[in-house]
Amino acid sequence: MTGEDILNTFKFSCLLVIPFLVYSWFVCISLMKKSEVDNQILRKKKDKNSKKNVDINQVIHEVMDEMWDKNR
Repeated sequence: MTGEDILNTFKFSCLLVIPFLVYSWFVCISLMKKSEVDNQILRKKKDKNSKKNVDINQVIHEVMDEMWDKNR
């Protein structure tokens, strides 16, 4: 096996591995954000459960507004 073969094998390996790592990173980030939103929704629901009338759409909008403000 020559040096050129080794280099070509390395390039091919990088072409396979790097896109997978980038995809995995994006999936991980999206799952973390979804989990964070779910946790905030649960916290809001627990706080508002004492009032008996919990409008889930209002809770989701508030949480999404908070996330939007945080990401600016």
